[in-house]
Parts: sequence; C-alpha cells; structure tokens
Amino acid sequence: LDGETIVTTGGPMGGEAVFTGKAPGVYPYTATKAGYVTVNGSVTVVDQNVGEAVAMIPALYDMFFYCSEEGSPMGMSGVEVTIDGYTVTSDFDGLALFQSYEMGDYDYTASKDGYVTETGTVTIVDENIMEFVVLSVVTYDIFFWCYEENSTEGLSGVEVTIGDMTVISNDYGLAMFESYSSGEYNYTATKDGYISQSSSVTVMDMNLAVDVFLSPEAYDMFFWCSEDGSPMGLSGVDITIGDNTITSDFDGLALFEGYAPGDYNYIAVKEGYLWETGTVTVSDSNIEEFVIMSAIYTVTFIVDNGSEALEGVDVIMDGEMIQTNENGEAVFSNMATGIYEYTVSMDGYTAYEGTIEITNSNVVVPVSLILNGFSEFDFSNVNIYP
Repeated sequence: LDGETIVTTGGPMGGEAVFTGKAPGVYPYTATKAGYVTVNGSVTVVDQNVGEAVAMIPALYDMFFYCSEEGSPMGMSGVEVTIDGYTVTSDFDGLALFQSYEMGDYDYTASKDGYVTETGTVTIVDENIMEFVVLSVVTYDIFFWCYEENSTEGLSGVEVTIGDMTVISNDYGLAMFESYSSGEYNYTATKDGYISQSSSVTVMDMNLAVDVFLSPEAYDMFFWCSEDGSPMGLSGVDITIGDNTITSDFDGLALFEGYAPGDYNYIAVKEGYLWETGTVTVSDSNIEEFVIMSAIYTVTFIVDNGSEALEGVDVIMDGEMIQTNENGEAVFSNMATGIYEYTVSMDGYTAYEGTIEITNSNVVVPVSLILNGFSEFDFSNVNIYP
C-alpha cells in the first residue's frame, strides 16, 4: 500500500498488516500470497484509523494428463486416471483433465485393460500442470515344450518361429518367447527328420505353455516281388519288417507306409520259394526294393547197384550230405534253379560224380554204383546165379 509492502503477522484477527502515519486520502492496495488469488482494492482514510478485511481465496490450478501408448505419438483414449478416489477417463486425444486443485502433491494411478498400470506424483506450485503418462502393453511369456510324438522326453534342436523371431528348444525341449502382448500368434516348429508343425496360440492374460509334438518324417517302402527269370509280379509273397507282415498283391507289390528314416531288415517268404532277406535304408524319400524270389525244387537221387536199391549211400550236393534210405533214395529239398555238382559214394563201390541242372521242375537222378575192381565191360558177360 502506498509503495510499502508489509507481510502479515499475527494479531487479534490474525494475518494483520498495519500501515501507520497515513494522511487522509484514498489508498489503492494489493494483497498477494503464493497459492492464493491476488486481491486488488482501496481504502479511504478520513479522520480515523481504517481497518480493511481482505478475504484471500486459494488459487486453483488444473492438471492435464496426456496418455499415450509406449512407442506411439498418438493419444490413447480409455485410460482411467485416478487421484484421491476421483477418476477421469482420457478422451479420444488421450487427455484426462482434473480442474481446480490447490497447490500441493497429488498421487495418481493410470490404468487400462491390457496395459501396465502406471503410478506417479505431480506437484502444483503456482501454475497448471501437464503430466505425460506413457502406458506399456502388458506382456506375457510363451513356453513351447517340444516332444517327439508318443514320447515324454523333451526334444532339443526344434526351431520354433513366431514372426521374425526363432528360438531353438534346449535339452529339455523348451523354447521360450518373452514379452508378448495379448493376441493370437502363428508359429511353426521344425527339425530335420521330423514333419513340421504349424498352428496358432492365443495369449490372454497370463503366461502360456504350449505342447508341441513332432512326428518323425515318414516315407513309404515299395517291395516289388517277382520270380527269378520272370518279368511278371509275384503275388502271395509275405514281406515281414519287425512285427508287420504284408503280402504282395496281384502285381507283386507289398507296400509299407509311414516309416521314419532308418535301416529296416526284411524277410520275404512264399511257399515253394527260397526265403529272401535284405536291408533297406530310408533317408529322405520313398524306397523301392525289388525282391527276386527263386523257386525251390527237389532233387531225388535213386541209387542201386544195377539190380537192387542201395541203402546208406552218401550223396553230397551243394555242401550237404544225405544218405539213401531203404529204397535207395536221397532227397534234397529247397533247391533253387542252377547247376550243381554231386558225388555218390559207398564203401566197396566206385564213387560216382556228376552234374545236374535245375531249371523249372523237380529232378530225379538215377545212379548205379559199380563194385570196386570191376568196370562196366566186366559186367557185360557176367551172370550171377543163386
């Protein structure tokens, strides 16, 4: 007042500022205090002391909360900002406005479904406040547990891919993807020697565990059966791999479906034919195996001494020895086509050697042994009488 400033102190009314020695007249005054609205007025001094009551109104300020999503310059609507139990929801441009607040500290929370709740404190001093609130999307982890089909052991080395991110499963079969927001995600799981898996997972409001079962790559094995020397397929051949037996059809085909890469031993059996065995190796394609079945025949040796059958004669052929029975017969079974050398011998008789050829029928070989010391010429003029 009148160029003099006095700070209020105590007094009967409290908050007094006393200006003394003022001559009569009109005196404009200004009353100011931080946090209050400035009051301008005047007092008139006539012929006595003057008292003026000045009502100071606390200054009120506004708080502007601008909400946005992390990484985006655009305002985000629908954010609920709460101060002292009072909530304002941000509008289309991300603004939540709190009006007419006195100076002081104010704690706030900002929340929205699918986002991490933010908290903070704003301090009003002597002006409006602008607070920028950046909300981060709530994220979760996705755990892919990889197994081989029909196995409970984790499968390592599986490449799991979501978008541009690929994670390889560890020794326990785990491939972990971190910090994914709620939503649907397509993934693929691949490993050499296995059929790739593609599907999608939906992240809602918690971490997600996904079991992925990979089936070994499977291929077919075609066994084409035929008889030795014939271009035609041979039906009725039983092909056995492990516990699985398939019989060749009319065109000689026995089909084994869905086999993983590896080595497989097989046996081919048909009555009247030699058994065939072999191994096929499945790697990364279907396999064709040609099985040639050799028909089997019997070779019957009938041995005598020119007049009667000889029992106990040793007949050796193809590494096997069979003695003749009481009818002088030695029968070799399961003989494939081919040329075979044989020897017929017995103590007291001259051994006989020869060759036979088996083509497509059983063979009968008559053999007459000659006593030692005699030749066929010797017998030409001999008659034996009882």
